[in-house]
Formats: sequence, structure tokens, C-alpha cells
Amino acid sequence: MADHFFTTFDSLYQHYFNRSARFVRSYLHDAQAAEDIASECLIKLWEKMKTAELNDVRSYLFVTLKNRALDYLKREKLRHAAVKDMSERLNRELELRISTLASLDPQDIFSADVRRIIEKTLEELPEKTRAVFLMSRFGGQNYKEIAADLGISVKGVDYHISKAMSAFKASLGDYLSFLPLYFYFYH
Repeated sequence: MADHFFTTFDSLYQHYFNRSARFVRSYLHDAQAAEDIASECLIKLWEKMKTAELNDVRSYLFVTLKNRALDYLKREKLRHAAVKDMSERLNRELELRISTLASLDPQDIFSADVRRIIEKTLEELPEKTRAVFLMSRFGGQNYKEIAADLGISVKGVDYHISKAMSAFKASLGDYLSFLPLYFYFYH
């Protein structure tokens, strides 16, 4: 049977599916994705055959399979790069937390100066910002619960927490890592 004389999609599918899937799988190393791409390309070929005269069905199918496999591999490469980037950022953050915790000095944590800075910053926060911050840190409430209790949106809660953290970052500087310990030991 000549390639361009397929009378039904089923006959086209049966003739080309297995070899198309094998070809794509040899590059993707993912059987399910290869089968999906092979099926999509065969559908595309069938649609093309209904609207245009194809001189070389196999060449058209090959180019379609190749291009879809290339697109898939490029997306996979981007996905792997993003995962690697997130992993590297997580590792940097973990290293920072490890070094910060390792360098904590009990004398600094419990110093009257640090406590005064924290308490002064808390007092200077706007009333609602202070309430949201304290409910989050001391009350153990999540943003949704705080929003319901105070009659504000979850975004509003996020805004107040960010505002409080900015104030603490500005007032504590290098001592910002002591903030959680302060709340743990003094409240």
C-alpha cells in the first residue's frame, strides 16, 4: 500500500504509530510522552492529508515528529534549569540559616539592647500592623484566620506582615535573625 493512499485514520495509525513512538522515545526516554507525541503527530498528518496533497507522507511525519520531540526536549531543558536554580537558591538559603544559627551568641540574643530595639520597633508599628504581626507570631494564626478576626483581606494581612518585617529589618539590621528567638524566649 502506498503511503498516500490511506483511506482511514485507523489504517494510517496502525501503519505508523509504533515506529513513530519508537523513534520519539529514542530521544525522549519517556514512553508516555513519546506515545502522546506520536499520536498528536499522526492526527496532524491525517488533518493535513484531508486538506492538501502530500507527495511524501513519511517525510512530513518525520519532520513533524522531530519538531515535536525537539520542543519537548527544549521544555525539559528549561524545566531542569529552573529546578536546578531553585535548588541552588534553597541551598544558599540553608547555608545562610546554618551560618546564622551557628553564629548566634547567647549574650547577643539576651542583650538588653536587642530587646529594647525589638520592643521599641513593636511600639512604633501602626496599631493594625502590630496586631496582625503579634497574632501571626504569638497567636500562631495563619493569614486567613487573622484576616477573618480583623475583618481584612488575606492580602491586607500579608501587607501588614511585610510592613512589620521591613520595620524590624531596618531597626535590627544584623540582629534580624534574633527576632524569632526574642518571641520564643520573651513572649
